[in-house]
Amino acid sequence: MHNRFSKSLLASIILALLLSACTLISPSETKPPISNIPSTSVPPQAFTVTPPPYPTRMVDISHLPPTQTKQPTTSVQTVTNKGPIPVCSGRGIPKQPQVDFGLPGTIIYQGEEIFHGMYVGGPGMKTVGGSPLTYSQLPVNQTQRYDVFGFSPNGNWLAFSPVSYDFEGNVIYGNPKIVLLSASGEKVENVLDTSSIQSTIPEGYLLGDFDFGYWINNDLLYGYFNIRVWPEFLLSSYEGRSSVIDTFSGVLIPDVITKLDNTNSNQSMGFSPDMSRVLYQSSDGFTLFDLIYNHTIWSAKVQIPYGVQIDWSPDSSYVAYAVLGDSINRGLVSILSREGEMETILSDSFSGYQVGSIKWSPDSRNLALTLKSEAGEQSAFIYNLQYSQNIYQCPILGENFIGDVFWSPDAEYIAYGYFGKSMVVLNLQTGDVFELGKIGVPVGWSDKFPTVWP
Repeated sequence: MHNRFSKSLLASIILALLLSACTLISPSETKPPISNIPSTSVPPQAFTVTPPPYPTRMVDISHLPPTQTKQPTTSVQTVTNKGPIPVCSGRGIPKQPQVDFGLPGTIIYQGEEIFHGMYVGGPGMKTVGGSPLTYSQLPVNQTQRYDVFGFSPNGNWLAFSPVSYDFEGNVIYGNPKIVLLSASGEKVENVLDTSSIQSTIPEGYLLGDFDFGYWINNDLLYGYFNIRVWPEFLLSSYEGRSSVIDTFSGVLIPDVITKLDNTNSNQSMGFSPDMSRVLYQSSDGFTLFDLIYNHTIWSAKVQIPYGVQIDWSPDSSYVAYAVLGDSINRGLVSILSREGEMETILSDSFSGYQVGSIKWSPDSRNLALTLKSEAGEQSAFIYNLQYSQNIYQCPILGENFIGDVFWSPDAEYIAYGYFGKSMVVLNLQTGDVFELGKIGVPVGWSDKFPTVWP
């Protein structure tokens, strides 16, 4: 989910991200590996039996009593670290990998280009991974640009959408297409019927490309479409449209969104992998909605000056969301349980920071955050759910804003890229940062996909 904020906002947003008591330590101090931290077993509060990990459509729990609507939490837990945060070795300076260096699975990445004064993902999609480290590319048109949804949770499918431009650099609009590529090389292409969205677009606007999207589970996608003023394509989107998409048929499922309270499809939404919950940006803040019993569980009035990021833990127990701020409006990052209990607000010591991304680990134990200060200093933090504190920090070298962070399927590495520099991976067991030697931005990591394709 990876749940990203609009690409058109990247250059203008200044976020105040609030984290408490985050004192740096010397890199020489002992740093416990994440593997030594016991895993947490979060009791599912909404189920008497454990549901399938990634069910299609809705979870059948109709025999259970409905959840109760909760009032916004007024007394929230503020994170206070129980000690200094361990810092990665070398204070983030990447090492060159040795000859025998390898990575579990395959990272998919895009190159970079400057398009109308902004950094954008370059054409094609490349691969890096394996042991020893190997570089190759996917069997796709390497001159074509793509909006990438990433890998399905089981790692078996990659979803992406081709983007076409005319000779002046304007996006050529039409019914968008989603292409699925399997680990065995099978391709499925679906041109979407967007008539249910087209009917809601104001006169003078056109449905554009995907601004962002993510896999909800192994069968469903979420997509957020740009809506652009005709014919000024390069102006920022004034609004957009959300949709849930049946991945393998390409059919839009509008009724999932139309039944929500106090919203419309012009707002960011985060659907839980089991499709029993959705956290979305409502007209005056946030709303957590029960998709089984069709009622609001929790809501809070929150000032949202620009946009949000939302990411559900893979086990559907918790959702993290970031409110983007500026020099006047405070931003924040919060963790909310599926039953509407405010688990944590990360606050206080990172005023003036901008969020690059938030992303849960595959085992739902840790949350990765990438941040950039007003002075241009960037860091990756690892927040542990069980201990309610940051357990790792790694400075990120470079001046340009970093994008999404991606976990390895075994949750032992994170990968990230920043424009103009080589991609890097951080080994969370050793604290070592390795440079992958290729300029680009990761868009997914799978343990099913081969690195080298025929």
